[in-house]
Amino acid sequence: MGYEMGLRMLEGEIQREESRLHQLQTEAEERRKRMIAARQDTSSLENCGKKLESYEKELQRQEELRIDELVANTRAVEAGLL
Repeated sequence: MGYEMGLRMLEGEIQREESRLHQLQTEAEERRKRMIAARQDTSSLENCGKKLESYEKELQRQEELRIDELVANTRAVEAGLL
């Protein structure tokens, strides 16, 4: 009986360890999915930041053109050209 009892104990331990292994694998997969999602979010934010920077540069360029046009028109009026 001792031998069979020992085998049953070992079988029970193997089942517990297999269950724990499955649990850890599931947890690892969930963490991997969260990490991938976080990387995608980070990438999206970086792209938004680049687009915002580009938009702000274009806005500044357009404002500078308007100022240049205003200055040119003012000088033209002062010179009697308009």
